[in-house]
Amino acid sequence: MDLFDKKCGFPGEERAEEIRRTRALEGIRGTHVLLAEDNKLNQVIALDLLKQAGITVTLADNGREAIERLTEATFDAVLMDMQMPEMDGFAATKAIRQQPKFSELPIIAMTAQTMAGDRERCLAAGMNGYVAKPIEPDVLYDVLFRLLKPETYRKLPVNEKKGLKLGEKDFFVDDFPSIEGVDVQAGLKNLNEDRNLYLKVLGDFFSRYHDIVADIQAALARKELGTAKRLAHNFKGLAGTIGAKGLQNRFIKLDSYLKKNEIERIPEIMNSFSAEVERVMIVLEALFQEYDYRESDIDGDAEIHRELDKEGLRKGLSKLGELIDAGDSESVALIRKIKDSIGPKGVTDTFRQLETQISDYDFEDALDTLKRLYIELELD
Repeated sequence: MDLFDKKCGFPGEERAEEIRRTRALEGIRGTHVLLAEDNKLNQVIALDLLKQAGITVTLADNGREAIERLTEATFDAVLMDMQMPEMDGFAATKAIRQQPKFSELPIIAMTAQTMAGDRERCLAAGMNGYVAKPIEPDVLYDVLFRLLKPETYRKLPVNEKKGLKLGEKDFFVDDFPSIEGVDVQAGLKNLNEDRNLYLKVLGDFFSRYHDIVADIQAALARKELGTAKRLAHNFKGLAGTIGAKGLQNRFIKLDSYLKKNEIERIPEIMNSFSAEVERVMIVLEALFQEYDYRESDIDGDAEIHRELDKEGLRKGLSKLGELIDAGDSESVALIRKIKDSIGPKGVTDTFRQLETQISDYDFEDALDTLKRLYIELELD
């Protein structure tokens, strides 16, 4: 089945949006999807969208890992990013299609790149569908639903939606603040109206990319064109995800120059590009200064902190280990809760290191740090 069109990769039918969404969610619940994506923040966003739909997800950081994962388990579909290190999505798909047992496996392209010829390249590589970044949840669910022949799949009971919680409070739920240079409503729509996840993504976007201009210029100065291309490509997609359309549009031109190796044209757009980045980042910084203030108001009362007994701490860290091992972003919320419970005196350097690693989605190192914390707290 060919699920491409100019906008989102599947032929649109005139039917009520809510009926389409409900039908798609019922059809894809209980399926197992392999997600091949190298960008950590994109991983978290896609994981949350897929898990909210009741889909089991296995991660691969590049095309080579995706091929390896396919030999380790059975998958109903593959979501394949196009630009990844070591092996990109096109090369990985061609390698997968060379194996007869994967000839019918649905492979869906994910990319912020919408240049002429993309559809043909995806078809030539052996892909079945195309989802543009920023990913619209309903588009993703519909593409999966149509490809997976849902009548053959196990149905799971509808789970209550689990938004990412920051500590015990649901911040900005009643009135999410307006952000200059960012279409908040578009960003929320891209994240399934999950306000807490959106706030988390905004924070990560700021912390990872506030120096994006300097990072790209440094890469170009070192003649590392591949690094500059990846930085621009990832930033462009994430800017679209959070609703920063002005930033995304400026990066589209930069991304195009980099892809065509027209390096000499980049200086002419850097001033306007840099000014727009600075405008959005200043507003985000102000937002998170306000956020930190609100969070400290909520968590600052010493009476909130309570000592956990050793068994309670062991259970909390055990659950944390399960979330880390699954690459689940809810581990961010859980470690905050554990931190609140043990109080300031119980937060050791090892605990702080663990919290930082989880916030950075460095789950592999976080598992090792968690083991050291078990030993340090004499929980083994």
